[in-house]
Amino acid sequence: MKVNVPMNTIDIVILLIIFIMMIGGVRIVHGFFHEGEHKVKKSTYNGVGTCQMTLAISGMQCGHCEANINDAIRDAFTINKVSSNHTKGQTIVIAPHALDEEKLRETIENSGYTLVGITKENYKKRI
Repeated sequence: MKVNVPMNTIDIVILLIIFIMMIGGVRIVHGFFHEGEHKVKKSTYNGVGTCQMTLAISGMQCGHCEANINDAIRDAFTINKVSSNHTKGQTIVIAPHALDEEKLRETIENSGYTLVGITKENYKKRI
């Protein structure tokens, strides 16, 4: 038995839109559950001047996680600036000197996350 269903241009456009929405939905869901890659570079901080520490952190899933880590670091240390990115799985801390790594690890783990690695380098202010 043969069924002949006519396809209009509008039907094809609608199917394409649905297909594109499905692909976008998969990317959104993947982005929500994807935990950033943890890349740790070699430290180059020479112990003089302002230090920029890049922390590889496991367990961040959203902006609320970023805020939790930022607040915990601000409360525990004297720093110039802190910013986290859950998609990259990292936190960047700019401080007048290198922070105590053991206290930093303890602060992050008490917040419910895991410190995977630390990279230190001299901070270069961008103009």
